[in-house]
Amino acid sequence: RHIDATGNSTSSLNTAFLAVVSCLVWLIIGSYAMVTSLERLAALMDIPDAVIGVTVSAAGTSLPNYVASRIAAEKGFGNMAVSNAFGSNTFNIMVGLGLPWVLYTSFGTGFQPYSGLRNE
Repeated sequence: RHIDATGNSTSSLNTAFLAVVSCLVWLIIGSYAMVTSLERLAALMDIPDAVIGVTVSAAGTSLPNYVASRIAAEKGFGNMAVSNAFGSNTFNIMVGLGLPWVLYTSFGTGFQPYSGLRNE
């Protein structure tokens, strides 16, 4: 947030919107590049995609949370570090697993009841 000498905001809503959109674009590009490169690396080394996905990409996506938690703990904000660890994992489970499941069971089945897990 930018403010002038009198305390008034110099940023606009358009600037904030542009920042959010550009962050999302770079997040999409970075995610695509990471997944593509990991798939090629797995093919090159004859490793199943699932193994690469579970190990390398999981570690790569958890590294920023680790760095943020460590810096917070080193500065004396232990509560913030613990909250970051639990909060980011909870968000990943709820949104990363829950949202695709809800979308699939809603749109993927044509809004019909999902019965793919029945033991018949």
